[in-house]
Amino acid sequence: MVAVVDEDNCTGCQACVPFCPVDCIEPVPVSKYNTPIPPVQIRFNECIGCQICSRVCNKLTWDAIDMVAIEEFENKYKIKLTDERTPPYGIPITNIA
Repeated sequence: MVAVVDEDNCTGCQACVPFCPVDCIEPVPVSKYNTPIPPVQIRFNECIGCQICSRVCNKLTWDAIDMVAIEEFENKYKIKLTDERTPPYGIPITNIA
């Protein structure tokens, strides 16, 4: 499983951030939305699928984080997850031989 943020539903409260055991949640760059409080994003290649952020978001805020099976994530976003620590955190599936 991997955590995926619905950026349209995320308030940017960052309630989930201190609960992440691998510290893989960060605010989206302000320039992407040009809003004073941007939503958060998950560095999905670092996510361990613990579901803590999803539970925190569900209980404390807006239920903006979903847990998705890795295969479903890769098919939906057309990215093969890797251990890469810099963007794009994976290999676009169209480039896989």
